[in-house]
Amino acid sequence: MKRKRCFLSVLAAFICISINSVYAGNLMQSQRFVRGKVVDKEGLPLIGVSIVEKGTGNGTVSDIQGVFGLTVLNTDPVLLFSYVGYKTAEILPGEKNHIHVVLQEELELLDEVVVVGYGTKRKGNLAASVSTVRNEDIIRSASTTTAGAIVGKMAGITSRQKSGTPGSSASLQIRNMGTPLYVIDGVMTDEGAFNNLDIHDIDNISVLKDGAAAIYGFKASNGAVLVTTKKGGKNQKQQVNINAYTGFQQWTEYPDLLNAYQWNYANDMADVNAGTLKDPLAIAAKKEALEKWRTGYYNAETGEDYRGYDWYGNFVDNAAPQSYVNAN
Repeated sequence: MKRKRCFLSVLAAFICISINSVYAGNLMQSQRFVRGKVVDKEGLPLIGVSIVEKGTGNGTVSDIQGVFGLTVLNTDPVLLFSYVGYKTAEILPGEKNHIHVVLQEELELLDEVVVVGYGTKRKGNLAASVSTVRNEDIIRSASTTTAGAIVGKMAGITSRQKSGTPGSSASLQIRNMGTPLYVIDGVMTDEGAFNNLDIHDIDNISVLKDGAAAIYGFKASNGAVLVTTKKGGKNQKQQVNINAYTGFQQWTEYPDLLNAYQWNYANDMADVNAGTLKDPLAIAAKKEALEKWRTGYYNAETGEDYRGYDWYGNFVDNAAPQSYVNAN
């Protein structure tokens, strides 16, 4: 009986080992390393192409030579190649461990019409550096200024808030070269007028970064920002878009402030700790003044006034209403 039990235990252990070996073998067969190179139609390597195994979070990017390597998880993987300005490609490596991928340009982007200093041209025909952002991308921003709304949507564009003063405009810079020239519907203006534009009134914004701005002369030495606002066109139906909202601003939490007595007491203690308040007569005078601050002493005849002032209660409302209406 003991021999039979021992035999069954050995048999069970052997079966478990066999199953684990088969599972590990299948897993090793499904996971394999695929390498390759990504180029454009001219054969030039594409840097930073995103390569992801479809249906998984497994991915990588191509290096400076356009070369990539990825350990795939599935037996029949599908690799997705995506790159800005190019069509996304789905490649099935099959049993190949090395593949050569050629990405095709997105022709719709090249056919896009952009505004330049001397009119409009197809983006694919431009030799100069011009970036364009359209209204549907601008209005997604939560920024309160037009300059802030286009930051992050164009390469080489930065925005700096000059001060924290309410209503202050943001400064836009192209490649950190300084303040560019602003042109709104063909009229040269400044960044104040640019930031005062309602983002819902803008049709598109083109940024001329180099020689494309030369037509505007020395004023555009740091580049030019061209704004085209919305307008009607021929054979178009009349359409009015209305954007409106109303709301309230309210403190979520406001720090507890010192009253007049507490503030003067803290200053007197600081003088004592610093050693600048040592004279007994001065200390006695300070104590007398502190008592008046504590009780809020006021004498109309002598003009003595030790009453505190509630700055928070007199200058901060419980809720500040805001409203906005735009029609275009």
